[in-house]
Amino acid sequence: MTFTNIRSNYVSDEVIVAAARLAGAKVILCDPGNLEPAIPTVHGGVDGLIVPSFAAKAHWQWRFAHSSGLREMPIHVVHPGSRMDAISPRTPLSVGPLPSGKLEDSPISVFFVGRLSHVKSPGLALAVAERVMRSPVKHASRVRFVFVGGGALYPALSQMAAGSEFKDRISFEGEMGHDETLRKVAEEAHIIIHPTVINETFGLSNVEGLSACVPIVTFGVGGVADYLRPSDSW
Repeated sequence: MTFTNIRSNYVSDEVIVAAARLAGAKVILCDPGNLEPAIPTVHGGVDGLIVPSFAAKAHWQWRFAHSSGLREMPIHVVHPGSRMDAISPRTPLSVGPLPSGKLEDSPISVFFVGRLSHVKSPGLALAVAERVMRSPVKHASRVRFVFVGGGALYPALSQMAAGSEFKDRISFEGEMGHDETLRKVAEEAHIIIHPTVINETFGLSNVEGLSACVPIVTFGVGGVADYLRPSDSW
């Protein structure tokens, strides 16, 4: 299997496919990456695609059907999994370890976990943070927002947060290792906000959050609908 659609790696993709053929591989599958408009660079040399959600499958079926000169191929859906042994299970719907004192005085931690790029809508998450903290509703003063992840928008968003009147309650943790991220979410997060509105190939951080018994707030676009449905989700 080869991962493609990273334009700087297209030569390596072609080499991997050629080497697999020479080695006698009977089937070569391509993971085309995110829901890109471009056809995978190794399209002509592979036997099928492997994608993480039915939304991704529908996307590539449409691309093949509406692009001239392209042959259709099998598209297989394999939902991603995650290794969760870095964290200890906690009681479902618990709110994690609370500081000493009354529950009414403890912070409510809302997490954004993911790449800080436009496709993940982190700017919307920051706008939500400001809106919530200005709200007159009960307990709004207890809410803090934590952004975990790196990316192209990190400098701009962290600078915006630093200039906010609520800067003491908005933190940007930067990029963390997988296990470190899981532990932080399991130990501190009360809610995960997933504000993607463009599309989402799958959203693995949502599944990992649910595995740690953290509820998710999401628009449910794209592959998120494979595992979160209005009828049976929080």
